[in-house]
Amino acid sequence: MLEELELVRTVNSSLRIQSQGSTQLKALSAKLNQMATNTELTQQEIKKNIEQATRSLLEEKHLFEALLEHLPTGVIVTNSEGHLLLYNHQAQQLFEEKNGTKPGLGRDILKIFESTDAEQVLQEMRIQSYEPDKIPEGSFFQGRNGEFLKLTAHAVMNQYHLLEDFLFYLEYDFDLFQKSMKHTVVSLA
Repeated sequence: MLEELELVRTVNSSLRIQSQGSTQLKALSAKLNQMATNTELTQQEIKKNIEQATRSLLEEKHLFEALLEHLPTGVIVTNSEGHLLLYNHQAQQLFEEKNGTKPGLGRDILKIFESTDAEQVLQEMRIQSYEPDKIPEGSFFQGRNGEFLKLTAHAVMNQYHLLEDFLFYLEYDFDLFQKSMKHTVVSLA
């Protein structure tokens, strides 16, 4: 009986133990077979749920990718250390226009922008992330040929209010820089 049980457990969960011997052994065999049947049904249900969740996740992923690609704004997602996890086509074009290179997954956003402003904004956001009920955000500018790229960063917090990622929106607009400079001057006065 032990050998049959081991075969059911390790090789083929649809096998069942032969009911032989005394009444007690037959009762034990019936219980073990019932447990094997229940285990097999549970495993099938789990497999079905995983397959369904995987299909649903893939559908959401495709929807998210389609939405991200059709946004008029460049979008970048980095981990909490600032390494690129995801970016859309518009962000890639803005990167290429700025420094002639593709952003590349895993690259450090601070090395891409080479800006103390970017470093300062991210550091301030990391500090602000420790404040309860606050979602940190900040922005900085990158200049190129008289035009300015505005990057607005938002912290992505998990359910425990711990910093998970950064989400950046990129806008390439000279007027934004002028408005920001006027706002800065006014707010300093």
